[in-house]
Amino acid sequence: MAGYLYTPEQVAQIAQVAPSTVRVWLRDGRLKGGQLPGGRNVWRVTEAAIGEFFEAAGLSLGTLPSPAELDRRAASAGGES
Repeated sequence: MAGYLYTPEQVAQIAQVAPSTVRVWLRDGRLKGGQLPGGRNVWRVTEAAIGEFFEAAGLSLGTLPSPAELDRRAASAGGES
C-alpha cells in the first residue's frame, strides 16, 4: 500500500475546516474514506482521495505533509497560547 492514511483531524488541517466538516464530507461520500472496524466514527483517508477531492473542487494541493508533520504542527500551534 502506497502513501499515508490521514485522520479527519489531519484532513481538516489541510483543508482549513473543522474536523466535523470533514466527517460530513466522508458520510456524504463527497470525500472517499474508510471506517475502521470496531470503532464508531473512526475514519481514515488516503493521500489519493484527498488529492481527488481537492482536484474536483478545482484546487491544487501540491505535496501533502505527512500525518506526523501535521501532528507536529498541531502540537506546536496548541502550545502557543
